[in-house]
Amino acid sequence: MYKKNEDIDYSKFTFPVIIKPIDQSGSRTVHLCSDANDMYLFIKNNYEVDGWIVEEYLEGNEYSVETITINRKHYFVGITEKIKTSPPRFVELGHVFPADISINLYDNIKKIVKRFLDGAKYEFGPCHTEVIVTKDGVKIVESQARFGGDQINKLIEISTEEDAEELIFKVLSQKMKIEQNEIPKFHKKNISKIKYISYKEGEEVERLNEINTIYDLPFVHSMSLEVDEGRLAPYIVDSKSRHGYIIFSAKNHNELIDYERQINTILNKTNFS
Repeated sequence: MYKKNEDIDYSKFTFPVIIKPIDQSGSRTVHLCSDANDMYLFIKNNYEVDGWIVEEYLEGNEYSVETITINRKHYFVGITEKIKTSPPRFVELGHVFPADISINLYDNIKKIVKRFLDGAKYEFGPCHTEVIVTKDGVKIVESQARFGGDQINKLIEISTEEDAEELIFKVLSQKMKIEQNEIPKFHKKNISKIKYISYKEGEEVERLNEINTIYDLPFVHSMSLEVDEGRLAPYIVDSKSRHGYIIFSAKNHNELIDYERQINTILNKTNFS
């Protein structure tokens, strides 16, 4: 970790590396640096940032693991598949809960996250841990003592018909005393997805009435548009600048793919994708 204006010895890094600010979130100002010059210029051009974290660049599929810890016992809510843009930025384009992975991979991810939480002596609360499955195995990227963002809790509620936040408040109201049978199992009943949508960047937004027909599809739970008719669509540089999202669900992954095709058919009639 480096503070603002701190001297950096670029020769110590094995490139490529990931660089991210110490005080931001939502994939803002996250960048894949290909070499020392790229890293130097990126830091120079983002002079307002207070400091930087430099991480090893891990290649592979990314997942987030949602857990709830009560009296040092870790309960696994589920694993979410994360869909992101290509490097050098890593803006999330969608999430699928639960992830379509093998039982062996699921158990391996659980084992590694449990070992991490035990090592951190995590005692109580939700935890959102991000992992990447590389050719060398499962690697933890970061872990935060909170619920997952980007509507992940909503996906969990749709897929399991259980409310993870409600469980935490229940435990707190009962002064950390809860019976084992009061803890939900978070069994999968549906597959749900949040799909982030974008208008053609830099173009004037029009024909929003056509995309609103997506609301009428029976498998769509909610939808939000963050662009206005007649205005230029902003460029997407982080999670906050995305143009909207659609949350939908299905009974299985094949059905989910079919539903997304139906959504894309409507999107393709506009400048959304």
